[in-house]
Amino acid sequence: MMDYLYVLLISLVNNLDTVGVRVAYSVKGIRIPLYTNLWITMIAFLFSAVAALFGNQLANLLPGKLVKVISMALLVLIGCWLIIEPYYTGSKKTEEADGHVLAILADPSKADRDGSKEIDFMEASFLGIALSLNNIGGGVTAGVLGFSWFLVALLSAVFSFLVLQIGNELTYFLEQKKMVGKVPLIAGFLLILIGIRQIF
Repeated sequence: MMDYLYVLLISLVNNLDTVGVRVAYSVKGIRIPLYTNLWITMIAFLFSAVAALFGNQLANLLPGKLVKVISMALLVLIGCWLIIEPYYTGSKKTEEADGHVLAILADPSKADRDGSKEIDFMEASFLGIALSLNNIGGGVTAGVLGFSWFLVALLSAVFSFLVLQIGNELTYFLEQKKMVGKVPLIAGFLLILIGIRQIF
C-alpha cells in the first residue's frame, strides 16, 4: 500500500510546475482547449514512461543495496530542489524574448506567444515539453524504486490533464487556502523523508 502512495506522491510532484502554470494562466485569463490539453497529456505520458523505463533498467543492472542508495539520493535531491526552487527562480531574470523556445522552457507561462489568450497546438507542444522535463527526475526515481513504468506515466499524465482542465477551480482553492506557495515545500519535505526511509 505504501508503494502506491509513493508513486502517487511522485506523480503529484511531477506536476507541481503544471499547477503553477495553470495558476499563472488563470490569472492572465489564458485558456487551454481540450484538444491541446490532450496533446500536453500525451507528451507528459511519453516523457514519464521513458524516464521510468530507464529507471527500471538501471535498477536491474545494479546491486540491490546500491539501488536503494541511488533512489534515496534522487528523492532527497528532488525534495531539496522543490524547497529551494521558488527562491532560485524568483531571483533569476530570464533574458530570452517572450515566446522564444528557451524562454518557454525557463518560464512555461510564456507559452502564449501570440497573446491570443488561448494555447494552440504549436504552443502546447513547447509547453508540454517544458512541463514534462520536470517529470524526468521523478520518473527515473520511480523506475529505480521498481514501480511500473506504465503506472508512473499514466498517473503523471492523468494529473497533468486534470490540473490543466480543472484550471480556475483548482486555482481558487489553492489561493483561498493560501497553499500555492506551500505545496512545493510540503512535497519537498515528504520526498526527503521517503528517500531517507529507503535505507532504514
